[in-house]
Formats: sequence, structure tokens, C-alpha cells
Amino acid sequence: MAKILLVEDDPQVAQSVAAWLKLEKHSVELATTGADAAQLLQHFEYEVLILDWGLPDTTGPEILRKFRETGGQTPAIILTGRTDLHSKTTGLDSGADDYLTKPVALPELSARIRSRLRRPIGFQPDKTVVDNVALDFDTRQITVSGQPVHLTKKEFSVLEFLVKHPDQTFGARALRDKLWPSDSEVSEDTVRVCIQALRRKITIDDICIVKTIPGSGYTVNKDAN
Repeated sequence: MAKILLVEDDPQVAQSVAAWLKLEKHSVELATTGADAAQLLQHFEYEVLILDWGLPDTTGPEILRKFRETGGQTPAIILTGRTDLHSKTTGLDSGADDYLTKPVALPELSARIRSRLRRPIGFQPDKTVVDNVALDFDTRQITVSGQPVHLTKKEFSVLEFLVKHPDQTFGARALRDKLWPSDSEVSEDTVRVCIQALRRKITIDDICIVKTIPGSGYTVNKDAN
């Protein structure tokens, strides 16, 4: 699962792409203008950007160029009807990691997103084991000490995110911004309650791979024991 910002002003395309990505278990936010996209990028973090070329007030490459100039490193895909070579080179030179032309085959878009998600932190396997917890990212199932454990979608998303960012500590606010929609009214206390519930479910014999760092947040050690 990834938190994705979709910048698209065509209602039909936006609805189709967003619905597909949500079926793929991604969290999708929509911006229909460059101004809306810039505001969201300023205040929230995303794991993938999907940018239309033509917008009412600017272009996708221009949004991306400004985002890159301010240090933004989020993987970005240009999604456009422009098929000429000049547009492709302009889009890629603006900082895009990929360029897809409409009409796009949605399974291909999903594959491109998976490819982008792997690159910043190296190859991510479909399954992984951390101490006594085994996770299957495709089926979204886990076992703890060999026993299946049911997690809610959000609990799994939190665990997946921490496992994929080992040895990094994230506070409640950072996790909220990364994993919950920006227009939600979720508080930091709600995030803490979610993590408490997650920890209860995956703790066996006082062993829990999700560690609480007082005053800092939560982490999963790469070689947890």
C-alpha cells in the first residue's frame, strides 16, 4: 500500500484511476489544480505522485519542477495524452521518474507504481520475516510465532510501513501524515490507539517487533530480537 497524490482535472480519468488504485489497496488523494497540488505537497508526504500534463492553472511538469527544486524526492509519474518525443523529454527532464500516455492500461500503471516504490530503498520482497513475525505484503496476511493474526487494514499499513523503513523512528504525527488521508480528522491519539492495538495483537511472550522510543515514536529494528 502507498499513499498516492493524483493530480488530474479530468473527472472521468480521475475517477477511473483513483478507483483502480484503491482496489489495489493504495490510499489516493486527488488534486484538480496546480495550486491544490502545491498546497498538499507543502504540508503532507506521499510515496508516489501521478501528474496529468494539462491543468487549469499550470502543467504537471511545472509542478514537479518546483517540487524538485525545493528538495522533493517522491517518485513521480507523468500521465498524459501527449505522445511526442519533445513532451516525453520535457516531462522526464522536469524530474519525472516515468512517463505514461493515455489511455493507460491500469494494470501497467500498477506495475509502474510498484517499480517506483521499490527503487528508493532497494528491492522489496513480497514476503519478509522480522523476528517472530512473517508478513506477506501481497495477501496482507501475517503470522506471529507461526500463528495467523488478523489485523485491520490500517494496522497492517502501519506495520508494513515500519517494516519497510527499518531502524527509522516515526512519531504519531509523521505516521498520520504518511498513512492517513490529509483531509481526515484523525488525531495523533487515534494513531497511538491504532499502534497500541497492533502491538497487543503481535506481542507473544513479551516479544514485539514494534518498539516504542520514549519521546520519539515507533520503530522496527532490522534485526529485531
